[in-house]
Amino acid sequence: MPIKGRALGAPISSLVFAGLEQGSQVAANFGGMPGGHQTGPAVASREAGLLPEPAFRSASQGALTSTLESHCWPRQRIVESAGERTFATECKAGNRVRVTAQLVEAATGNHVWAERYDRDLADIFAVQDEITERVVAAIEPELYAAEEVRSQNKPPDSLDAWECVIRALSLIGQGTRDENTEAEALCRRAIAITPGYGQAHALLSWTLWRRAAWSGDSGTILPQAMAEARAALALDERDPWAHLALGTVLYRVRRYADARRPLRRALELNPSFALAHALLGVVLAFLGAEEEAITGAERALRLSPADRLVGAYGSVAIAGAHFRAGRHAECVEWARKTIERAEFVAAYCLLIAAAAVAGDVALAASATADLLKMQPDFSVVWARENTVYSGKELERLLDGLRKAGVPEG
Repeated sequence: MPIKGRALGAPISSLVFAGLEQGSQVAANFGGMPGGHQTGPAVASREAGLLPEPAFRSASQGALTSTLESHCWPRQRIVESAGERTFATECKAGNRVRVTAQLVEAATGNHVWAERYDRDLADIFAVQDEITERVVAAIEPELYAAEEVRSQNKPPDSLDAWECVIRALSLIGQGTRDENTEAEALCRRAIAITPGYGQAHALLSWTLWRRAAWSGDSGTILPQAMAEARAALALDERDPWAHLALGTVLYRVRRYADARRPLRRALELNPSFALAHALLGVVLAFLGAEEEAITGAERALRLSPADRLVGAYGSVAIAGAHFRAGRHAECVEWARKTIERAEFVAAYCLLIAAAAVAGDVALAASATADLLKMQPDFSVVWARENTVYSGKELERLLDGLRKAGVPEG
């Protein structure tokens, strides 16, 4: 059975910039050097999406390129030229450039998403790269959401492998145990339908390591997660999610230096992969590169500010970096932000330990009570065996948990 979509990280449909206007004039500043006065579509793409190949065309990855012509394309022609479902943008420029990006369903004309970006044109190339990156990162989750809504119209037992993966991806993004369990089942169904579907193996690896983090059964589950990540890489080495899956499993077994390599590879394949930026930040914090970790996590949050999972991992990366640096108030702040987004035991551990060390007994006790409601078997021993910390940082964390009154065993 042919798979209708490429792996996450495959080229998505083109961004079409319809033109730049300066007052009543039209200037193709994205097509040439600033100050030019030509008109034409500029096409940009980024390897960032899980999309049906027959319905989308793509351009090569990189900065904006253009084909200069003497007229602007009508909007409908732009949409139809790019496939069944695509997005178009319009640009205007004086001393500043305004890019209005739209995601449009060509079959119906329905607008799925829109955003406006205003920037100075002091460095046109920097503007091109920034807006391309931000537009692609913003559009990616909207495309997945639209595909997931379409799949909801079909009964579960009639889903094909592609539709199972789309639903699984949406569920993974919720960051909760129940949704993770459902996503795992969908990934297994996709693999049963199409065993060579690398994307399904990568997402299954993700659901397995998340299950291990909640259950505490790392010894049994993490080897399975590792096997699925390696299977995904064997099937498609250019899938950023496969590298992400491998990196997260390696970091989960405390092989931080080894985890850094596949996460960086994921970003080489897809520079707009916000979740990879966030998880690389987590790993860098463990490696003692606190400021680099915070910078990477902040970039992830800028790239995808509305994504719950990116928000959770970006926030916990920053919290972890502050904890390692001894900035306990900042750690508390970011651990709280993480907990607002997802059920992360690690975030509770950081919040409890940092609050206790900082002397905020009431907050530490309240957070401990909340964690024990979510994870009744949580204890200092559980944290030692199942958290991703090691060495001196682990002992600091456990000391904080003890100060907060967490049960020893």
